[in-house]
Amino acid sequence: MLTASTPKLDLIETWQDGDPEHRVHVQFPINTHTGSGDERGRLSAGDLAVIPAMVPHGVRNVGEERLKVVGFFSEAKIISEFSEPLQPVGAAVLEMGAEPPAAVEVA
Repeated sequence: MLTASTPKLDLIETWQDGDPEHRVHVQFPINTHTGSGDERGRLSAGDLAVIPAMVPHGVRNVGEERLKVVGFFSEAKIISEFSEPLQPVGAAVLEMGAEPPAAVEVA
């Protein structure tokens, strides 16, 4: 699991020569070069965790506030497998996302 605290990121100001008014502050703290491993970690509000694809993982709220979990996936269709059925859905395997658009023939 890789983690990053978004409020603590050192952002880099970027722009393009063709549009110097369009400025964006960015940082890419988790990438192919930062590695990953089998570990446990505690996250705070605003933190990110990256779990490599197909690696079993779990989430547990140890605080008093509501835990919000957001997933980012590179595929259009996501299949999630849980060790027990996820309620209120009642299924241990969930398929989410749309099928890819059909090919369109151009004359």
